[in-house]
Amino acid sequence: ESIKSLEEALKFVKKDSEFEGQLKVEIAVAVMLDGMFTPVVDERKLLQSFQILKEVALNENYPAKTRSRALTRIADFMTNHFSSRLPEIAEKTVFTGPIFADFIKEKSAYVAIGQVYELAANLFPNPVAEYRAAHSFAEALFTDKNLSKEIFLTQNIFRNKFSR
Repeated sequence: ESIKSLEEALKFVKKDSEFEGQLKVEIAVAVMLDGMFTPVVDERKLLQSFQILKEVALNENYPAKTRSRALTRIADFMTNHFSSRLPEIAEKTVFTGPIFADFIKEKSAYVAIGQVYELAANLFPNPVAEYRAAHSFAEALFTDKNLSKEIFLTQNIFRNKFSR
């Protein structure tokens, strides 16, 4: 019901406006939660949700704050809800397409998620995203002893691909 209300409201807002971006983030969250709380997780809804969030994050017409929020939501859902299936869900739904595919190349899912948080913080000041990026990198080091400090050198990779 809430998804339909949000989608209806979306029809009345200006294209590429801040409010449109915010509504899309809320729709994505509602779709995600709707797909998660079923007897079997509805992966189509997860994919739809991540696609909406990625669309908002990549749209340079939206304010940096809105794009940062979309990126933070992507990373939050990955770390908070899919930890047992993180690599599978990450490679299948999140880390595909422009820019996002580059995050996962030769890296663990935790490092990639840390990079998503870093990008969110680089787009718009976001101490929560910065803290969570550090946590993701620590989790990566904890789960894979072969990773070295080099994972921290990745923080500048995507800064030039997004504008503030």
